[in-house]
Amino acid sequence: MNMQGMSDAERNAAARARWSTNNEDVVDRFADHFKSSSTIQPPSSSSSSALPPTPTQPPPPAPTSTSTTKIAVAQLNSTFSKATNLVTIFKLAASAAAANCSMLFLPEIATLLPPKGTTIENAEPIPSSSALPFSPPFQSSTLQTLSEIAKRNNLTISVGSIHESGASAEDGSPRVYNTSLLLDSSGTLIGKYRKIHLFSIDTATTKLSETGE
Repeated sequence: MNMQGMSDAERNAAARARWSTNNEDVVDRFADHFKSSSTIQPPSSSSSSALPPTPTQPPPPAPTSTSTTKIAVAQLNSTFSKATNLVTIFKLAASAAAANCSMLFLPEIATLLPPKGTTIENAEPIPSSSALPFSPPFQSSTLQTLSEIAKRNNLTISVGSIHESGASAEDGSPRVYNTSLLLDSSGTLIGKYRKIHLFSIDTATTKLSETGE
């Protein structure tokens, strides 16, 4: 039986006719359902039971920065040849730049492992800390080359240490400092640190001193 278009009373009567007298309680509940459902009205906008409005498309998430800073840490076996070591550093810097790195860290005595007894004569002058930042040209050929490498590859370069020539504060005698340097991407010397606790060993078979003594 098609109940579409029937009144509430007609639907109730039809429902009762389909059920036996043994199921009067079920029929009553069924009829009550129709009666109650016929009075249900769509909730008004002012009703506390009104459905929430259809959610709008959520705003896109706040943009997050995708820029990252990449650094390169280099290791090399320094030799007795300063020219050979600087060529190696140049190649390492080019590789770091090709990998979109912005900074390169070099180890200690990266530019020269001086032969025994030649530390003082191979040490080079470095501008004093009070003169920083110091732009090229530099008196030291090694520092000048490192500056050009930094500028050409647009890299900030941290040099673990090089041997810096100086004078003893006590008597003015020649003194070698194990000095760390920092060059920015324009080749300017912006940082310098003379290491205080210098390595020294003197045994029957080995003698090594960072001071050159």
